[in-house]
Amino acid sequence: IPDGRVNAPLTSLARTTHPRVHVSWFDAIAYARWHTERIGSLVRLPTEWEWFLAATGADERRYPWGNKFQTSRCNSRQLGIGHVVASDTFPAGASPTGAIDMVGNAWERCLGLYSNPANVSVGAAGDRTIRGGSWASDATRCDTRSRQVCVTGRRFNDGGFRLVRTSESFMPSYVSVRQRVE
Repeated sequence: IPDGRVNAPLTSLARTTHPRVHVSWFDAIAYARWHTERIGSLVRLPTEWEWFLAATGADERRYPWGNKFQTSRCNSRQLGIGHVVASDTFPAGASPTGAIDMVGNAWERCLGLYSNPANVSVGAAGDRTIRGGSWASDATRCDTRSRQVCVTGRRFNDGGFRLVRTSESFMPSYVSVRQRVE
């Protein structure tokens, strides 16, 4: 690969505990729509505020485990693995809310626009946000405060997504009118 990054081994893609990478923001939205219909409960990408709260808890720490970077708590460039690993590999890196892999391993797409995180309309034009860093990121990117531009149609080997289950009070625009009535 021209930028020197290593692709995840094909064997890891078959494991259900590995994050799914090589998906665009649009792919993640389509999956959320499909999964919503499949389970009968609303799921979506998190807003940036929801992502941040899950990563830090109430104290807004710099890393899910505290304010000092520790190489052994996440899959970052410093560790040198060079690809995604199972989500349960770093239990000591869990956030106060119990969320795992909030930094490192794979960047996570958020719902809102990068230029206006409060605009969570799926139909809004513009780049979105990715958070949390990845296996290819250094400690400055594997940080709960780090946010990067996510070109909506781009797929990359260290970018994935996380879904949240939501109540009907926050109905994403990709839920069909039929589903809203039922």
